[in-house]
Amino acid sequence: LNLKGSNISAATKLTHKVILPRITDGIHDLLALLASRQQGEDVEALVLDVSDAFWLIPLLRREQRYVVAKVDGRWVVWRRTAQGSRNANSTWCALAALVARCIQSLFMQSGSTYKQGTETMRLNVYMDDPMHGIRGDPATRNKTKAMIVFVYMLLGLPMAYHKAAQGDAVDWIGIHIKMLPAAVQATITTAKLDELRVLTQEMLAINVISKASLRTFVGKW
Repeated sequence: LNLKGSNISAATKLTHKVILPRITDGIHDLLALLASRQQGEDVEALVLDVSDAFWLIPLLRREQRYVVAKVDGRWVVWRRTAQGSRNANSTWCALAALVARCIQSLFMQSGSTYKQGTETMRLNVYMDDPMHGIRGDPATRNKTKAMIVFVYMLLGLPMAYHKAAQGDAVDWIGIHIKMLPAAVQATITTAKLDELRVLTQEMLAINVISKASLRTFVGKW
């Protein structure tokens, strides 16, 4: 939904900035899990996206009149936060951060004796794309994955199970991550490279580049 034409975007402002994880954050967590392995343990990743994340957040009734569009002669009113509105990202990310902390807390040593390296799972969430690094023997890792999925189900979050990936090699936010015995290998996926190649060719074909196009291009890197 484009709210620039109605000047809604110009009339609203962000009260805080969301800090998203970088690919290096996920890699550092996987390396930490690899370094803390015990006898018989291994590390794998679970990538399980949230379906239609923004639509899960209800919009205040008094704000619904600002999120309206006309389609085929009919007025459509959004009752959920719409992707394209200025604050939808922040609203969803606030909920995602809370969910992530709830899940992460299940796999950390409780009490004041907590020491780094005692976790059996580390979680990074990029918007609606969580990546779970999981340490343990096969039975423990399966139990951890079951607990993670169960929490998502309890909280009512629809997960894209058909796109889920698990194991020692997964794709996350455009990067292919593969765990080696004592290292983590990260490479840009073919789809990501193709997308960057197309955008670069489009930029080279014109003399004047809009700010919006430039932001999109830089953001892809």
